Parts: sequence; C-alpha cells; structure tokens
Amino acid sequence: MSDTLQQLQTVFNLALQALNAIPEPISSVVTGIVQEIWDAVQQANQNKHQLRLLFKRICELLSSLGSPQNYGDQVIQKAVNVLVRNLENVLKFIVSEQRKSFLKTMLTADDLKLKLEEHERHISNACLGFQNAALLSANRKLDDLMERVNSHAEAQAATAARQLALQQDLAEKLQVLRDAVTSTAFLDELLATVQADPVHMMTAMEAVLEREESGRTRLRHEEIEFLRAGVRRLSAQMQGKRVKIKSWTVTGFEVERGFLLGSDVSSTIRVGRWLGKVVNILEMKDAEITTEFVKLWKSLRSTRVQVLLGASTTDSPPFILLPYAPDNVLDYLAKNPAPDYLKLVSEITRGLDYLHSRDPPVVHGSLRPGVVHVDPQGNVTLSCIGIHRKHLAPTDLSTTMQLHNALTPWQAPELPATGPTPAADIYSLGLLLSGMLTVLLRKHARGPFDGEALLRRLIDDCLRPAPDERASAGGLLRVLAATHPEVREGDMFTAQPSLVVDPLPEGVAERWRLVYTRREAYGVVNEQVDVIYVSTAPIDGGSDAPLRRLSFEVRCHDQGKDYTTAEGRDGAWAWVELALSRPTVTDSGLQHNEVNFEDECPGVFRGHMLDSTRWEVVRCPFADDAPKTHRITFDHQHPLIRAARKGDRIQLYPKARFPGWFCFIYSAEIHVVTEY
Repeated sequence: MSDTLQQLQTVFNLALQALNAIPEPISSVVTGIVQEIWDAVQQANQNKHQLRLLFKRICELLSSLGSPQNYGDQVIQKAVNVLVRNLENVLKFIVSEQRKSFLKTMLTADDLKLKLEEHERHISNACLGFQNAALLSANRKLDDLMERVNSHAEAQAATAARQLALQQDLAEKLQVLRDAVTSTAFLDELLATVQADPVHMMTAMEAVLEREESGRTRLRHEEIEFLRAGVRRLSAQMQGKRVKIKSWTVTGFEVERGFLLGSDVSSTIRVGRWLGKVVNILEMKDAEITTEFVKLWKSLRSTRVQVLLGASTTDSPPFILLPYAPDNVLDYLAKNPAPDYLKLVSEITRGLDYLHSRDPPVVHGSLRPGVVHVDPQGNVTLSCIGIHRKHLAPTDLSTTMQLHNALTPWQAPELPATGPTPAADIYSLGLLLSGMLTVLLRKHARGPFDGEALLRRLIDDCLRPAPDERASAGGLLRVLAATHPEVREGDMFTAQPSLVVDPLPEGVAERWRLVYTRREAYGVVNEQVDVIYVSTAPIDGGSDAPLRRLSFEVRCHDQGKDYTTAEGRDGAWAWVELALSRPTVTDSGLQHNEVNFEDECPGVFRGHMLDSTRWEVVRCPFADDAPKTHRITFDHQHPLIRAARKGDRIQLYPKARFPGWFCFIYSAEIHVVTEY
C-alpha cells in the first residue's frame, strides 16, 4: 500500500471509530457504504488523486458526527436516510468514473471538478442535517462542524488540496497521452478500451479537433497530438476512410446524460453536461430525422427560438443539445411573485408569429408549457420546433402512453385528422394561455387583475372550434397593441431594461442636480445618414468639469432578420452613439466642434468602427425588429464623464453601417447629473 493510501487508511479508521459510537442499525448501514467507497477508491486508476481527496473529505466530515440523543424518532431517521442516499450517490459516481473509457474521461474532464464539489457539498449538508436532527445539546459537535465548514482557512486548505490532486491527475493523464502518441501498440490498447464503433470514435475526435481549431474550445498540446494520432490510426485501420464533420457535430463521448427535466410530465428533454456546462438533451429517433431538424433549427434566427448547441448523428440514440432551461412558463408564473405576464403572452405570440411568417410557414406542432422556457430575466424561448412523438427515441409502452396522455390536453381537436397546421398552433396557444390564466387567478384570488379581460379575449380568439375562424398570431399581436397604446410601436414588452437608472446617492442631493432632456419621434437612418436625434442644453455646474453622471433611455431596433442576409458572426450594425459638442472661441467667432476622444481618452474602447469624435451608447440586438428600451448609465468613473467640460452639449445620433442595415428610433431621454 502506498503512503497516500496508508494516510487515507488512517483517516478512514478515525471515521469508523466515530461511526461505531452511533447506535445500530445506523452505524452498520453507514459504515457498510463507506467501506464500499473505500474499496472503490483503492481500485481507481483514472483521476485517482481527486477521488482519494474526495474520500478523505468525506471521512473527515463523518468523523465529526456524534451519537444521537433521540435515536429512533422520525426526524433522525429522515436525516440518516439523506446521509445514506448521498453516500450511495458517491459510490455510484466513483464506480461510473472507473467504467468510463479513457477517451470519454478525457473529453469530460471539465465536468469532474463540478461533480466532486457537488458530492462533497451534499455530504457536508447531510452531516449537518444529521447533527441538527440528533439534537446534541450536550456537546459542541454541531458548532465545531459548522465552524469547520465555514472556516476561511479550511476553505483555502481544501482549495489547495483540490488543486494539487487535479495537477497530479493531469500530469499522469498527459504522460499517458504522450506514451500513446509515441507507441502505436499502446495507442491501439487505449483505443480498444473505448469499445465503440471506429467511425463513431473518429467522429468524436474530429469534432473536438474542429472546435479547437475554430477557437470554440481550448485543448492542451498533448491532447491535440493524441486526438490527431487517434484519427490517423483509426483511418488507417479503416483503409483510409475519413468522416465528414459539421460545425454542430457533438458525440456522446463529450456529453454526460442525466435525468428527464421538468415538472411537466410532457417533457421529453433530458438534462446533462457538456463542456463543463449544464445542457438540455433531446433524444431523437434516428440520424436522418436528427439531421433534418438540425437544418430546420439552424434556419430559424430569432431570439424567441431556442438556439441549437450541437447534435450527434452517430450515437444511439442520436440527440440534439440545447441550452439549459429548467423553468417552463407555468413554473415561472408560479414561482415569480410579480411576473410580467403580458410580456410573456406577447413574447410567446411573437415567437409563434415568427414561425408562421416563414416561407413556407414553420408549424410548431406541439406547443405546450414544457416547450416554452423562461429565463430568470423573463425572456421567452420556444423549443422542440416541429418535433413530435414519432421523431423521438423509442420508449416503452408505458412511457409512450404517459406521454400521449400528457400531450393530448394541449392539442387542437382536429390535429389527428389534419396534422400540424398554423391554426392548430393557435388553438394550442389558447390552451397555454388558459393554463397561464389559471395560475394568475390563483395569485389574484381577491378579484380581477389588470389584463385579465384582455387575456380572456385572446383565449377566446384562439379557441374557436373552426380552424379558419381562429385569429392568426399577427392578429393577436394587433389586439395587444390596440389594447395597450404604450406598446403600439411593436415592443410588446420584448425586453427588460438594460440597466436601472439609480436615484442620486445619499448626501449629495443638495449639491448634485439632475436635468433631463427627452425627445419622442419616429425616425429611420441608414449608413448615409448622420443627424442629431436629441441634444441637451450646455452642461452647467460649479466647476470646469461638473459632470458626475449620464443616464440614457433609448427605444430602438434594427431592420430585423427578414431584411438582411447577415449572420450573427458578422456583428450587429445598428446602434446609437453620442458626441460632445464643445464651444470654442476663434477669430471668426464662437464655433461648436465635437471633442476628439482619441486625444481626450487615448486607448479607451469606445465601440466598433466609430469616428474619433463618437462614443457608442447602445448597440441594437442583432437582426431583431422588435423595439426595445435600453437604459445605460455612465458613472463618475467613466472616461467620458471625466472628459466632459462645462458648456459641452451631449448629442445622440442613431447610426447604421453597411447596405441593408437601418436603425429605427422611437424615443430618447438623457439625464445629466452635475455638481454645483
């Protein structure tokens, strides 16, 4: 036994002593699982240093446990069950890590750190729960454990230990990679441990290399050389065969699949991890269907359609990767104390209108709460566009029937006969809005709430029995705009403000003064136009540099995706910028010239492709024709604030660059805060 294992044995023995002092059957149950974990740790080869450190931390936590004074009651039994369950999860985790192939271990290395920290945190919480339930008033074990968990010194030591274990495992892994590159026999041995189809392995390696070459991921030199050597070796074994890699290609070697997501039983999305991040996984029926839906999804360019992260056509089953979105719209309404429900309604409707206005129209086909996701900021995205049960990976009869029963309540009555249509989508939207109304009525049990009548009207327009009598998504948006004049221009509450304009700081209100300038007028500019939209009065104050803060509220958007062929990677080219107009006395009289920021603020980033006298205030979201209200603040530390002088005017310019780009502006307000 190595010195490290001997040290672990000592820590393990101390934990056993503490556990043996606890009455049966708690002692034997916990001790038995910890013994199994110890056996698994001793056999571990991959990432063994980090797994040993996890075991050491678990033993230290268990050593702090004391004998319960109220053994046998339900509270302590519940706490024991939680502790046992978390220890069992640790055992499963260690065993599963050792069953992974070397390739999968290498490609999912970013997830290991998160899992280790997660398991340690769960064990720590379970131990605290056990001690709390045990009511150990006679000693300070619980206080000692809490102090240890929250100790800064302990945290620093734990972080250093984790870093050391990580470096040790990394050094061993890189040496294995170097050996594989220099030894064909060893390379073959490593590849054989993968136990997968050679085409699938080569696809995984090529996909990872492609992402590294494009800058989307970063690999170490040894990892790159190993993957290249693996591709060459597999190609040679298949008589020179190569695989074609798409930009979206991902394989199961990089992905950890988890549980089905969401409280909605109609959910077909599985949670997982990819590149160290939590993702959603949609398992498909076959490679052909997966490719078909990737093409469809890649053609949809709207902020209200969930983006595609990647897909695999070589795994079984194939799958599509989507951003992690735990809350559906009903979850969000229930959890949020003051949800902006009109924004949610309009965003869902706008997403549907975007799909139906494609040429040819794109039909969602299965609109329901489980595919309408809302992030913490209240932004809505639709997922599973056009995907139906027949497109998904096969399930057992019981699961199929459960899914059928869960989906049916959200479908139009004519759907089995006609198939998916825009009118059927509208009916499903009405059912979804009805579900939202039910949640809102529970929140407003005392009486009608603002917008209830509008919501009921929209529901009625959607749920007409005859498909041709139902409203269109565009018609619903017009009803919303007509009912709420403040959004008549088309904003439909599409975005939360960028920043909140703060009140004046305490203690300076008597010395600082706020003056605001506002203009509300519709305007459109292209790359040939450079006109002032709004200008402030001259800056005034008690010194030559009195400006302390500038706040802007601008309502604008660009031309939208339908009127440009640009891609997201090309950048957004509609924005609003400002200039400082400074009065200058010359021989010919008083002139106003724009301040040259390259001279006043050398080296400071002011925006993309701007003139030297301009500073970017806000850039419109890429190819989105929905007006949005942006609020931005430059505080006293901002370089422009320091460059401004008494007498300067702040002037706003809507701007666009390149053919096809336009900036549409509706209003702008400037708050000027100066010191007297």
